[in-house]
Amino acid sequence: MSFVNLLYIFFLVNITYDLLDAVSGIQNRNVIEFGTLILDTIGNPLAYNGYGCWCGKGKRGNLVVDATDRCCQVHDNCYGSAEAAVEKCRPLLKAYKYKKMSNGTIQCIDPEGTCAYRTCQCDNAAVECFLRQRKASYNSDFDNWKGLCSETSIKLEDDPQRCPPVWNTTMKYLRGSLVSAHGIKYQALQTNKPGESPTKKLPSLNLPGKNDVCLLPGIQPEAVRTCSDLLEKNHEVHHLFFNIPGGFHNHTAHHLLAALGFGASSQTLKHIFEQHTKIQQPLAALDQRDNFDPEKCLGDDKYYHDYLEFFKNELISEKYQGKMEALIEDYTFNKGYLGLILAGAYHPFIHLGYALEFQSKGMAIEGLAMAAVDRINVKDVVDRLDSNFSGDGDKTALEIIELIRNDHRFDDMIVYTDARPKTPVLLQRGGGPLIAEYARMWKPDLNDARRTSILANVAAIRPNKPPRLDFFLMHATTSGLFLDIIVHSLQSKQNQLKLMKAKFATDLLYYVARGRPKLNVDYLCNEYQVSNEHLYSDAINPWLPLIEKCLTHPDEHVLKTIRALMYAEKFDTAHDTLPYLKIAQMVMDALFPVESADWVQEGIGWDEYWCTVEDLISSS
Repeated sequence: MSFVNLLYIFFLVNITYDLLDAVSGIQNRNVIEFGTLILDTIGNPLAYNGYGCWCGKGKRGNLVVDATDRCCQVHDNCYGSAEAAVEKCRPLLKAYKYKKMSNGTIQCIDPEGTCAYRTCQCDNAAVECFLRQRKASYNSDFDNWKGLCSETSIKLEDDPQRCPPVWNTTMKYLRGSLVSAHGIKYQALQTNKPGESPTKKLPSLNLPGKNDVCLLPGIQPEAVRTCSDLLEKNHEVHHLFFNIPGGFHNHTAHHLLAALGFGASSQTLKHIFEQHTKIQQPLAALDQRDNFDPEKCLGDDKYYHDYLEFFKNELISEKYQGKMEALIEDYTFNKGYLGLILAGAYHPFIHLGYALEFQSKGMAIEGLAMAAVDRINVKDVVDRLDSNFSGDGDKTALEIIELIRNDHRFDDMIVYTDARPKTPVLLQRGGGPLIAEYARMWKPDLNDARRTSILANVAAIRPNKPPRLDFFLMHATTSGLFLDIIVHSLQSKQNQLKLMKAKFATDLLYYVARGRPKLNVDYLCNEYQVSNEHLYSDAINPWLPLIEKCLTHPDEHVLKTIRALMYAEKFDTAHDTLPYLKIAQMVMDALFPVESADWVQEGIGWDEYWCTVEDLISSS
């Protein structure tokens, strides 16, 4: 932890700010006074001076000895994130204001997004972390630790005394600590009693070995380690949203794992992380813990950190015993989360898909926490499907889309001039029951669902116009990759059918909200001419230069879309498969050059939008 010796802090500031404390309760602090913040909430700042390898005057190596030491490492990372996000931000020297609340928590009161606010949030999060770990992991053996700090993780099997056993709040026995939420440095997770031999471990971020995933060769162990470390930093330091009022999601983890799946190097992954870090918001401290109720706080992003802690404890509880598949299935189908994981433009669903694909329990925790606090905007549709999950529908997805296109009941429910995002407007005007009615007609089929989630996006292009792709329908495509993965993880056949129909209903919701575009499938497959720039006619395998180029695009949605198309090409078992390579080339045509190309935000189904797009110049 990069703050000065807490012994000096204690004496220097305990006198200076007593008067301010008494008068207003609002205090100006910087890192030199961080010890007083600890004093205000914990009572003994000296307890953390020189603790482990990261606490005190500065880190002494990369080893994290336990969860308390992890608090200090996360504090360092949080300062680094603040420096990257705000120009000339120096948290070590930055003064900030905070107020101690009546319930003992700390409220940062500088303007959000400023260096002062971020620094205060970092310090407050560290204090909250210390509070959580006081009984769970604090071990006086690590005071003024003189042991080795140069290792990258504690090898419990080699030296079981290095990190003594502790009990966490759910009374599950932990040997060491959960050093990494994403696997590479996770310690052993014990489900047995003290003194018994280890039987279960929380696994690493694993490259999938199953048949329902698609990874390119060339993924190096160093890149896997780098990805895991970066995911851990993101997990510990950043909020779910990078723009909290606007609800824009933190896509760091999605970008990293999609790039890793395409064989990105360690250096590429670091560059991706650095770019995302510049815009992220810090993870708020657990200042709402007294008011937190996991059933009553749904849809409120203030409780994201609380839900993270809640699902961490759930995962290692006696009920789930570290099995993320069981945790995901139970909450999705038995605790009302089906409509929540598909909310927020599919982002929780995608997050859980990555968790299952890469076997990352940290991603599973984040995905469920994201579902808990994201916009609750699809339950009105999904909950209406409960009466018919039998799979007795008899129509294909494209047949249903054609029926919807010609159903004039939708005409007045949503129009081009409605405010964005248009999905809430559609639901407010009664679109939910009608969409559920159509979703019940569908005969569930993974191939049909995947293909339609792609065509609803890419086949909305129009003849004689340059290709354009809709931002929200794109999410139907990128989430389609994970439908197979999540369905195959479910133990119940009934739950598999429920998920497939709920995902299809959500796809229909966005299809209607984006203007019910005509799908020009024949034009896309047979008439559209790929540009010479992305044709790669001289390449032995045209996918390879295309993938290499899409890795350079700063928008992770491009990479995710191409990956969804490659996945579909591998797993589409229909007799009349789509030309997925050509579709991927068209996507590249639509989104390059980076400086001038972008997704359609207005809604690609409306003629009013296409009137703003210039016609292609005929080559004749």
